[in-house]
Amino acid sequence: TLTTLSKLVLVELRKTLEAERSAEKVEIQQLSGTYQSLVEQLESELRSGEVEIEELRGRLQVRALDQILFDSGSAELEPRGREVLAKVAKQLAKVSDRRVRVEGHTDDVPIATARFPSNWELSVGRAATVARFLSEQGVAAERLESFAPGHAAGDRLGVHE
Repeated sequence: TLTTLSKLVLVELRKTLEAERSAEKVEIQQLSGTYQSLVEQLESELRSGEVEIEELRGRLQVRALDQILFDSGSAELEPRGREVLAKVAKQLAKVSDRRVRVEGHTDDVPIATARFPSNWELSVGRAATVARFLSEQGVAAERLESFAPGHAAGDRLGVHE
């Protein structure tokens, strides 16, 4: 038979488990709400294929075509890219408990300039440009992190835990 102490421990463990499940449900609802808001804000961009949004395993990933963000060989945001990223930033600024990982990628045209000796430096510059823009649009800087894997085509922006 279970002792009184064992029963108390089980009751407390059950309460803790229920509280964790409840918090997890709230987190999932918040992420789903952010996903829905992004879909609504970026409806035309989604239809045209300029942007893709994916919700998977507690992560929200937004991919924007590199053509709308940057000219080939450049880390300066294009006006259309600024417009799209401003919509994304508006929603990301509302989610305060998630990290925002900005992945900078480059196009498939080799580069060798004074500013960008290789495509890797270009991808780093692009990630930094997008992260700074998101910060300027209200996404807390301490939530932002930049990542530049090198020379894969396409630019990605994702919210990760």
